[in-house]
Order: sequence, then structure tokens, then C-alpha cells
Amino acid sequence: QIVKIGDKMPSISQWAFVPDSSSVLFIDFSGALFVQDRADTKAAPTALGSAQTVEGISRGTYTAIVSRGNDLVELNLADGSEKPLAASTPDFGVPGTIAPFPGGTLRQVATRDASGLPTGQIVTRVGDDGKATKLFSVTGSDAIMQACPSPSGQYSAIVVAPKLVNNPYDQSLLPLPTTMQTHIVDTKTGKELVVLAGFDPSWCAQAPHR
Repeated sequence: QIVKIGDKMPSISQWAFVPDSSSVLFIDFSGALFVQDRADTKAAPTALGSAQTVEGISRGTYTAIVSRGNDLVELNLADGSEKPLAASTPDFGVPGTIAPFPGGTLRQVATRDASGLPTGQIVTRVGDDGKATKLFSVTGSDAIMQACPSPSGQYSAIVVAPKLVNNPYDQSLLPLPTTMQTHIVDTKTGKELVVLAGFDPSWCAQAPHR
């Protein structure tokens, strides 16, 4: 079914299904954010202001994490209310990606040396109260491609491209490094449980942002 906004069909820059509902959240090329219940074919999309990206949507809460300018906010998709996303303590840096789970978020951050040059990447677990713990890290030529919590938040899947300098990208529609590994870790302790060949774990709601 084609979604129309007024008399126009929007050009979509990003979209995501809203878990545990029949709704879809999307941003058009003008930066306008909308949500629509696909179960009601006669309902018009609901405007929710502007946004640059949809970082993630919390399961069972009808709440999305979106970026508005330089701010990250938790947006209630039912009534449009919002509040700032809790800052992490300690502050590990500006997150490149954020994935919510019950009780907190996974945040992927680039580590830098004193001159500001990148030295590696980390994934942090940040609770709803903002308390942050380093969960996983890589240095050197390895690169974290994606970090996704399980639906319960008990485990996390972290997709890594090893030795990226010698790991050429393929020729698919969404080019990715030829060799990738998925590390399954305990979200609470950071203990690594298993390393699997491949990528695209079902826990990930979106494709890698690379």
C-alpha cells in the first residue's frame, strides 16, 4: 500500500517498524517525521516534527529514540511527548549508533587519542539512569559494524569486521566487508559467550549504518 501525506507521496530517507504494533515510523527527504498505523488504511500519517535519524524503537513502550539537531530525545509515538535521552556517566563520547533494550541502551562510540585521532571503538551499556559500562571493544584494524541487544536485553550481538584493511567490501546493494563475525556477549557482564561466522542477527531491527 502506498502511503500519502496530503496529496503527495513522500520520498523516504529512513523508516522502521514499531515493535509490538502495526505501525511504521519514517522520515521523508525534507526531514519530517511521521508515524502511521498500517492496520487502519484510512488513517493519515501523524506528524511528529522533524528529525535527522531514527536511532531505535523500544519494544513494548511505543517510544523511539530520534535525533533532533544536536539533541537525542526519547519520543512517545502515541502522544508526541518527548524528553532528552539520559547522558552517559561516565561520558565515553558521542555515540555513533544507539540500540534500545528494556532498561537501557547499547551505544557505539569511537575512541580517540589526545590529538583526536580514532584509535578504536567500544560498545557501552547505558542504563535508564545514565550509568554507563564498557561492554566490548576493538582496536587496530578491526571495526564494529553493528551492536544489537536481544529482545529481553539479556544478550547482545556485536558484528565485527576483522582486519578491515585487508577485508574488501563486496558488491551487494548495501556493500559490507567480505568477512564478518558476530560476537554474542552477556549484556550485564560483558562476558563473551560465542563467536559466530557471519552477520545479520535477527535481533537487529536495522541494517548496519556503514
